[in-house]
Amino acid sequence: MAVKKYCFPEDEWFRDAYSEKVNTMHRRGKTLFSARTKFQDGTKLQDVKIIEFENYGKVLVLDGIIQSSAGDEVIYHELLVQPAMFLNPFPEDVLILGGGEGATSREVLKHKNVKKAVMIDIDGELVEACKSHLKEMHQGAFNDPRHELQIGDAIDYVKKTDEKYDVIIGDLVDPKSELARLFYTECMFKKVSGMLKQYGVFATQSSDVTNNSLAQKDNQYLSGTYQSLKKVFKNVNFYYEYIPSFSDYWSWIICSNDISPERLGKTMDIDERAEKLGIDLKYYNSNTHQRAFSLSKNIADFLTEK
Repeated sequence: MAVKKYCFPEDEWFRDAYSEKVNTMHRRGKTLFSARTKFQDGTKLQDVKIIEFENYGKVLVLDGIIQSSAGDEVIYHELLVQPAMFLNPFPEDVLILGGGEGATSREVLKHKNVKKAVMIDIDGELVEACKSHLKEMHQGAFNDPRHELQIGDAIDYVKKTDEKYDVIIGDLVDPKSELARLFYTECMFKKVSGMLKQYGVFATQSSDVTNNSLAQKDNQYLSGTYQSLKKVFKNVNFYYEYIPSFSDYWSWIICSNDISPERLGKTMDIDERAEKLGIDLKYYNSNTHQRAFSLSKNIADFLTEK
């Protein structure tokens, strides 16, 4: 049987080399934005690109790694934001750490109870590029009068602020990266816990999860983050879902000292509450919640290993 072979000219294909073991190829179109952003002292911050992909539409790429795509970002952003927003009984003040595309802000601002959403992102050039080129992602969130954008170091903000919030969302870059690694520590999580009001909720992305018993060592950082959060918060729940443009499962962790995330999907019907609050959801519902929070045995065992 003849085998059809494909050629991959560099100018027509984007190679997503997130893993040393697996590369994914995407047929690319135009590059809408490309820049090496910098800190105020002139040192390099990150390589930012916004590229059109034939299969996912506009895609944000940082340092050669896909961050979000117009085709499926709703999976990531609804699962990052909505469980925390639904769990808090009356979220008014929300803090977003990172979130350059503005899609996390978009999801927060769907809730009419929200009076203030503060977004802290370190890369002003990236944010401006997203404002211009990724309007389908932020959908005008930056222009909402409740939205307050601050360009600065989110970690430094957490260390110094005295503000209190109902919900805090961690949407920093991958925990394995140098930019974010200092955030994913027990010390920082204690500070975040102290920033929450009564019934406060903290949710953070916690990177990819390898649902493969032969590659469990790749999940070591996940177990470390989960165990650090368990030392700080009374209630901690891990969940994950497959994101096509990442070619992988992605994970999040939701925490609270006053309220258990387990009540979501059990004593609280997510679909009914979304309808009652007038919140338009594209992906997250009661069925999605049950699937994402139902851990395979190997993942559940790995997270609790000492």
